[in-house]
Amino acid sequence: MSPIKRLDAPSCTNPAVGFTLIEMLVVIAIIGILAAMVILAMQSTRLKAYDARIKSSVDQLRIMGEVYYYSNNFSFSGYDTCLADPTDDNCPGNLAADVTAVKEELNRSQSSGLAAAADADGFCVGASLATDSSQVFCKDSAGHAGLAAFAAACNTITCQP
Repeated sequence: MSPIKRLDAPSCTNPAVGFTLIEMLVVIAIIGILAAMVILAMQSTRLKAYDARIKSSVDQLRIMGEVYYYSNNFSFSGYDTCLADPTDDNCPGNLAADVTAVKEELNRSQSSGLAAAADADGFCVGASLATDSSQVFCKDSAGHAGLAAFAAACNTITCQP
């Protein structure tokens, strides 16, 4: 059997061990550049996620329009007023609180506007997108859905893509 050799730990007084200040600064600079690139790439992803939330909110408003219809003697008339000013006077049942919650979600999703039109026979509702505020995602009571220019989205009760 051979005797076990004892290994000494490296000495802290050896100047060749470790990184120099310049090497550390270069590494930090590279990490900073990579982090900036990731942050920039995430911005477009964040806006697309906002658009998905906006589309979901518009779908919820379409469903609430059906609830409004049954709560308003089988008429959509006044649903656009309920969306513009969700109070208990304008919205039957507990719909005012639900519409307010969806409108707050639209604001958090960076939607810059809500378009709505309604008459006794139907309605159209749409919200501007976060990626392009001149575009509106709209849905109507007949089931049509799509993107439209903000000015023409809900001029009538039909979504006009």
